[in-house]
Amino acid sequence: MKRRLLHTIVALLAITGGATAQTLNVASVEATTGGQAELVVSGSGMTGVTALQFNLALPQGITLNESAITKGEAVSGHTLSVQTMDGGDRLIVLYHTNLEQVGNGTLLRLPITVGQQAGNFSGRLYTVRTANTEAVSQTCADVTFVVTMKSDPVNGDVTDDGFLDSEDVSALVNYILGRGTLANEAAADVNGDKVVDIADVAALIELIK
Repeated sequence: MKRRLLHTIVALLAITGGATAQTLNVASVEATTGGQAELVVSGSGMTGVTALQFNLALPQGITLNESAITKGEAVSGHTLSVQTMDGGDRLIVLYHTNLEQVGNGTLLRLPITVGQQAGNFSGRLYTVRTANTEAVSQTCADVTFVVTMKSDPVNGDVTDDGFLDSEDVSALVNYILGRGTLANEAAADVNGDKVVDIADVAALIELIK
């Protein structure tokens, strides 16, 4: 009885992919509001996998530049198909007509255009499935990722509070005198000459007037 049970367990492991953990990953990205970015989808534990599919849900306000999707080295010879589903999510399928295996590493590069609202927004890959050389499928874990959208810094807003006022002037003067740091150093070069000095104070006062 024990031997029969052991054989059953081994058979089940063979069907479900054994101890191999097939996983996808999407690196979180940062982008300026209204700008462009790229989601990189990678895979690991792909030994024996010939095809895969997953659904892509993008955060609200982010659009996929579908025509510019590129394949990574792990699936360079595979065929890519993308279908827009009800609700706007994408169904993405990768397969090979000669059943060549998927490699580990970069699978897809997904170019996106971000919206105008700053903040951290979550997306996910879900219903992730792979198929092996014996046409046996396996369900993989969902994947979540974060797109951080940042607004362009307001020139002169060295206090980073969203306003240009006398507090910015005082903070900039103190910074030039070496008396403190700035919450937003990128906004300190007000006149754009690559040097932060009294001329930037004058330019900031002019902006506030």
